[in-house]
Amino acid sequence: MLNNLPNLFDRNFAVGFFLPAVLIVFGIHLVLAVYELRPEWLIVGNLRFTDAVVAFGLVWVVAIFLMAINRSLVRLLEGYNWPDWLKDWAKHCFRKNAVPALTKQSKIEAARKRGRTATIPKDHGERLRLAVEHYPDDERFVLPTPFGNRYRAIEVYSRVAYGLDAVPAWPRLEAVMPKEFRESLASARSQLDFAVNVMFAGALILSVYVSIGIIRCNFPSSSWWLPALSVGVLLLARSISLSALSVFGSYVKAAFDLFRPELAQKLGLSLPLDVAKEREMWTEVSRLMIFRSAVAWERLEKFRAKPNSSKSRRRPKQRKPGRTQKRQSR
Repeated sequence: MLNNLPNLFDRNFAVGFFLPAVLIVFGIHLVLAVYELRPEWLIVGNLRFTDAVVAFGLVWVVAIFLMAINRSLVRLLEGYNWPDWLKDWAKHCFRKNAVPALTKQSKIEAARKRGRTATIPKDHGERLRLAVEHYPDDERFVLPTPFGNRYRAIEVYSRVAYGLDAVPAWPRLEAVMPKEFRESLASARSQLDFAVNVMFAGALILSVYVSIGIIRCNFPSSSWWLPALSVGVLLLARSISLSALSVFGSYVKAAFDLFRPELAQKLGLSLPLDVAKEREMWTEVSRLMIFRSAVAWERLEKFRAKPNSSKSRRRPKQRKPGRTQKRQSR
């Protein structure tokens, strides 16, 4: 959160956190109005300028609170600490929906390496695309929720493609991105944050409505639309979150595709032209980052960038004798 404090006044903060905070404050205001618990100063006819300032400050505080708990909300949606039976069900779905396409693709690639022509079903391309977008590459990394598995599919991309673990490498990669790309990435992230926070807003408003109704043992019959609207907002935001996650993931994967050379250069390494050697290099870099491995750093010796000795060996330019003689004669 502290890293984002300078961005409290930009467009991405307004989209990702301030607008959902407005929804939360307004929704709870409606709940209080339904149960006739709304303070007098919140009634529109009694609203003064100072009250409006207080309301705006309240929205701002809620927005900052959403920023503070953003990581926790995302991890909750990913399915961390959810019941094991949900994870078992997700693994069953992985074996049913993803494994056949991934296994078929492995057989196709093995046949191509042997110089043979493999039989490819008509729907294989679409099934493979859905498998790699909706699930990670291995059952060990499957999470209980669709949101979590799509997030995992983004995280494993760089490891599967290049041997580079995305989680520890991301802060370093982000540091070498051009400003224009970082802005596009932040814009995509703000849309994802907006969807996640609107989901939280719908769940929170519904929880407040139900809690007050249980405490008072009374659910007003004329207010059925409020919980229905909250559920509708929650479901709509869930659908938007999956779409926004796909867009955000495209930028994350593009970052690894485009800016690996800059990352290698900043780490003092030379990016190999050979694919197998590059994978070996990034695997050692991942071990260094994850396990604080000095041995991995030593094994990176052969990938270290060599200083350009040609520049250091250049001789200084010598003046022509004719010019020197003319200056001396003067």
